[in-house]
Amino acid sequence: MDFDSLVLGKVDSDTIYFNWSIDVNKRVDPFTVDTHNNNSLSAWVYRNKKSIKINDALSIEEISKYKEVPDMNWYGYKMESMIIVPIMFKNEVWGIINLQSKGKFKYNDYDLEVINMLASFIGVAMKNWKDTSELIEVNSKLEELSKTDALRVSTTVIFYQKSSKTYLEIIKQIIMTFLLL
Repeated sequence: MDFDSLVLGKVDSDTIYFNWSIDVNKRVDPFTVDTHNNNSLSAWVYRNKKSIKINDALSIEEISKYKEVPDMNWYGYKMESMIIVPIMFKNEVWGIINLQSKGKFKYNDYDLEVINMLASFIGVAMKNWKDTSELIEVNSKLEELSKTDALRVSTTVIFYQKSSKTYLEIIKQIIMTFLLL
């Protein structure tokens, strides 16, 4: 699958941060898109949680399906074919993958399926990374607490381990218990 442009965005609050962009073998400066922007294809993908495949981006008819004003604002070279896919975990959009090509009709349904699969793998990896980061932070706080009050931490850990909560939930609850004391 050929592409002339690859843009990866990460969603945070109501903004898509495009920090990783390559346009015709050149890095593009980072930029952002508001998720409520009715004239952004990436914002449309975010809001609708659906992928789009466009094979004639200069056609008003094709673009008007996704934009309020059917014109194209280019950050780099004009591209005529594009695939824009949400990176999701469960029903939450974590980011956007945007592939573009200068030529018309460069992408087919198989290409769209492959990028959707890649996006789902990336979504799982992003969720795991976030959970791991949170777990490391929570473990660090628990370790600090255990140095100051080891007996109470041990008793609380045993109490919460008997519940049906996940490890991360147990650790968070232990920390909250000690922060409230």
